[in-house]
Amino acid sequence: MNKSICIHPWNSMAVRPYGVSVPCCKFRAEDIFANQSKIIEDPRNHESWVNIRRDMLAGIPIKSCNACYQEEASGADSMRSISVKSLDRPLPTSADCDKLNSLEIAFSNLCNLACVSCSRWLSSTWASEDYKHKRIDNKLHGKIVDYRSLVSHGSDIDQLDLSYLRKLKIIGGEPFMDQEKFINLMERLDLSRITLRVSTNGTVLPNARLKSLIDKCERVVIEVSMDGIGSVGEWYRWPTQFEEVKKVMNQFQDWWGNDSRFEFGTHTVINVFNIWNLDSIVHFMNANYPSWELYFDWMFNPSWQAICIIPEEFKLDIKSNLLKWNDTVLGKWGAHTNSPFLATVDRLYDKPNSNWETFKERTFNLAKERNLDVLKMVPELAKILKDT
Repeated sequence: MNKSICIHPWNSMAVRPYGVSVPCCKFRAEDIFANQSKIIEDPRNHESWVNIRRDMLAGIPIKSCNACYQEEASGADSMRSISVKSLDRPLPTSADCDKLNSLEIAFSNLCNLACVSCSRWLSSTWASEDYKHKRIDNKLHGKIVDYRSLVSHGSDIDQLDLSYLRKLKIIGGEPFMDQEKFINLMERLDLSRITLRVSTNGTVLPNARLKSLIDKCERVVIEVSMDGIGSVGEWYRWPTQFEEVKKVMNQFQDWWGNDSRFEFGTHTVINVFNIWNLDSIVHFMNANYPSWELYFDWMFNPSWQAICIIPEEFKLDIKSNLLKWNDTVLGKWGAHTNSPFLATVDRLYDKPNSNWETFKERTFNLAKERNLDVLKMVPELAKILKDT
């Protein structure tokens, strides 16, 4: 089997807040690709996209797709492999793109959180923090910039042919803070044929008008980011309050829990801050939201939060816990996925692109900026950071 080919470069597009499009959310675009992928017309006809499809047809590995290759090497399904397995027709044989079937889009970077792994390009709160701490100024090309709207591609997607669209994923920023843009896009579509997936931070609810449009979709998946329970989640997804997230999740359940068209899930990125008690996320969901599916991913970037940078002397205990959890901790794993614990063992031994000293420096600097006691909020780190 051709282990390079993926369906996303043919029929899908993921639009970032700053207007660059990529085949999927895991694709790491190099500069030349990004420069040819602005949303002015359908960028899938541009040379960089065509070259990706040609290389895939030839079985040539794509550097920007390395995240999927790593997951597959660990025995896990990836977005690439899932796209091939779920295809209901023969694999493509031409480098020409298909009609746009799947669209993932972030309207802007508008967001009320500044998660540890995020940046100003995806969070307006991060942009405000960067300005506050003098990492950037508020001028762009000589003009004063309001960082609440710094990153936005406007209405450029009006140029796209959406008549064949069947899958729509809305991300952010926080998508429920961009409700007018969300509504305008939904009103262009035949919602009775749309599978809608919304990736939300779990702190904002849709207004009545947007909710009425969501109600019309053929199928809906609501996915709440969940990177830790209690204070661990509050550290990582600052300045969220975990009890408020639970209230929003409960409201989703009250609105749509009895509607068979709706599915709910959480998405966890496994990183240095949550690896110590990863099982607690599964136990919490089993106890409080047993019908929700659990999706897991691994931190690659920022590299200083990837679990492979943990010192070797601590990895043996982590590995032991992961193997134990694999045998004893059962969750409602997401579609096409299995327990994440075995694959996480492999991620421990990836080649690191950062180091423990950088992790300590960045962590304590961030805690100081936010006036947070990270060792109290993530107590599993207290001993290990003291010892190292």
